[in-house]
Amino acid sequence: MHQRRAFLRWQDRARTIEGPAKRNEQGEVIDMSPVQRKFLEHFSFQCGYCTPGFVNATMVLLDKLKREPIAKDQIEATIMAALNDHICRCTGYMRYYEAVKDLVLATPGLVKDVA
Repeated sequence: MHQRRAFLRWQDRARTIEGPAKRNEQGEVIDMSPVQRKFLEHFSFQCGYCTPGFVNATMVLLDKLKREPIAKDQIEATIMAALNDHICRCTGYMRYYEAVKDLVLATPGLVKDVA
């Protein structure tokens, strides 16, 4: 029983590709997350091999920026650092980067207004 409780606690913290989606009370997906939506708007997905890594890395980046917003001139370097270790077999990197940049700029509170 102890192992089951430990697994359930771990499962609550694990991020999956489906995790960011919005669900109803029955657990059915009813809407995509903003990350998933932006990736689709920018046609970032090709074969899908790298998608879970890019979605999860973007979710981690957004969480970080909510706690510690960055200056607008740091966006490119910050996105590059967050996504740089992920490999895309179809070389769709630019579409992922563009989608993340668009999302960061469109989400209030992630970028500091520097005068």
